[in-house]
Formats: sequence, C-alpha cells, structure tokens
Amino acid sequence: MRTSELSRLLRYWGKTASSSHEDEDLGTYHPVVYHCLDVAACGQRLLEHNPLLRQRLQTASGFTDDVLLGWVTFLLSLHDLGKLADGFQALAPEWIRHLQGRVDDPGYPYRHDTLGFWLWSPDLPLVTDAELLTALLPEHTELDPEDVRDLLEAWLHPAAGHHGRPPFPRPPHFTRRSLRRQFPDQVVSDAREFALWSARRFVPEGGLLGGFTEIASTGELPFDLVLRKLETSSWLFAGLAVTADWIGSNTDWFPHEMATIPLDVYWRRAQEQAEVAASGLTGHRASVAGFATLFPDYSPTPLQQLAQDQALLAGPQIVVLEESTGGFYRPEVLGTRPVHITVTRRPQPKLVVFWQAEHFLYLSEQRGGGRRAPPPTSAQPNPLPRHP
Repeated sequence: MRTSELSRLLRYWGKTASSSHEDEDLGTYHPVVYHCLDVAACGQRLLEHNPLLRQRLQTASGFTDDVLLGWVTFLLSLHDLGKLADGFQALAPEWIRHLQGRVDDPGYPYRHDTLGFWLWSPDLPLVTDAELLTALLPEHTELDPEDVRDLLEAWLHPAAGHHGRPPFPRPPHFTRRSLRRQFPDQVVSDAREFALWSARRFVPEGGLLGGFTEIASTGELPFDLVLRKLETSSWLFAGLAVTADWIGSNTDWFPHEMATIPLDVYWRRAQEQAEVAASGLTGHRASVAGFATLFPDYSPTPLQQLAQDQALLAGPQIVVLEESTGGFYRPEVLGTRPVHITVTRRPQPKLVVFWQAEHFLYLSEQRGGGRRAPPPTSAQPNPLPRHP
C-alpha cells in the first residue's frame, strides 16, 4: 500500500506489531483514529446495554439520554489524540518515516494521555476553533473561551486519563514552544479535522448543552451548576473510559487494519465488533437467586444466610461484614486445597482483612489454626506475628 493513497488522518500509527514474515520489514500497524473509533464504539455499546450505568450517568450529569450517549461517544473518540504528538510517533521512527516521510523527534517527556489533554490548551488553536465550538455548543457560542475550556475539561480529563491515571497538570517549564514542538501546525490541523468529523457524527443537534435538563427547563445556562454536575459525574465516566479502552485495545476483536477505509465505513465495522466484544461485560440480571439454588447440596453458613436475607437500600451503601478467618470458607464447597492469604503492611495499613469482635485480628496459617494478634495501641500498629 502506497502512503500516497492514505488520507492524512491514517498516517499516524496508534498500535504496531512486528511481522512474523521475513519479507515484511515493518509488520502491521493500526491508525490512531481507527483505535479511537474502536474505543468509542465499545463505550457506546456498554452504555446502550447497561441501563443502570446509563441512568446513573444521566442523573449525575444532568444530560438527557440522547445527549449523554452522543457526548460519551464523541469524547471517547478523542481519547488517544495525544498519540498524534511527534514525540509519540517518533517512538517508532520506521513507521513515521514510512507513513509521513519524516522523523521529527522532540522527545517524549510525558505520556500520550497527558499530551492528549494538553492538546486542548489555550496555547493551541483547537479549543477556540469557531467551527468546532459551533458543532459542540451551537446555542452558546458567546461563552468566554475559559468557560468553554472548563466545560470541556470536565470530561476530557477522564477521557485522556483512560489508563487509570489522570493526566498531569502542565508544568511551567513545558512552555508554549515545547507544546508546539509536540503538536506542530500540521498535526493540530489533522487533530482538528478528526475532532470535527467526530463532533458532526456523534454530537446531537443542539450540542453538548442542548439536552442538559436544567437548561431545557429554564432556557438559561446556570454555568456553575452545569460545571459542578459535569465534574461530579466525571468519576463515573472515568471508569467507563478505562473499560472501553481495555476492550477496544484487544486485537482479537479489533485486529490491526492497514487498508484505506473511510472513517464512516470503519465506524460501522467498529460498532459491529464492539457489539461482540462488549456483550460479555454488560449488565445482566442473574437468572437464579439464592444459595439453595446455586448450591442445592449444602447449607449456608450464618454469614452467607445473613448476606442473602439482608435487604439492600435503593441507593449506594457500604456493607461491612465481620467474621473470623474461615467464616467465608467452606472446605466441602470450595475443596480442601490450602488457602494462602498474604497481608502487606505499610506504615499505615490500607485495608483490614478480617476482624473478630473489636480487638483481635485473626490471620490464617498453613497449620496450627489461627494466631491472635494484639490490637493496635497507637497510630502505628504492632508488628504482625511471623508464621513458620
């Protein structure tokens, strides 16, 4: 395939694999924008098939259902735009040379997720692009640019942090010039082209805030309330972004595609693959209920019976179960294989495994039954006994 046949958007590698054939020097690659659409399709399918998660995101964010689905899909399609950066592309110099005919290496001091978040910095023209803002906020184009950035950042932040770690704040020493070296004009132009395509494809008519329930009822923009709701709901969106990226990165479902496929055509293919990939991870109610149904030959322990009978509240809650070591373990059900529990202690313990009553921590042993540990007497707990 000649690189002249590729649109500019397909000339950025997102994932690569070495070839198993000696006559193929480079192996295979998957364009950044294809991977972005894989992940967007997975997030869309997860929401479509998980009404509980969708309802929780709607309640927390204030979005109506259609705007929520479109906004999530749009943001997930941008999640890996940091890979357009010259520093990331130069990690595979053979590929950037093959695809773009150049190798410009400004270094790679920050990961692509952080660079992708900085792509929307005021020092680059993307966040103030009039055409893009009209697609995202058609009824509120008069907003101050800083307010627009605040609204976008609320969910761009977890979209960029799709590896489970928030992107870093931009340090003072990483100047506008440093940012421009990562994202020269042509790269910013290509990012804009894809963001515009995604906005027109995924953002519903009326834009980001067109389906915000508070605006629909009053006709006004309560900026502080909208921003607070977006920031609060970003925690749920962060979990969805991580899950969607994990599924969309699996080459069993989304193999590398080097053909020149128009984005609209590839999007339909990604949706079909996501339907299969996400089907095992969407919410389904159990078809059976109760210990007796699951284990008809055994009777539950008191704790198991309590867990089965205890009524749960309609909203979020924390359930603390107190039981001695072994109370969770039924040898006749789980087998006689020894159970090994490793407890890692730090200056301040992060997790207490098992407590009996209020004072004594019980630890399992390979032999000899349980051994009692003295209760903590200060902020620094006593050393746990060593086991032979």
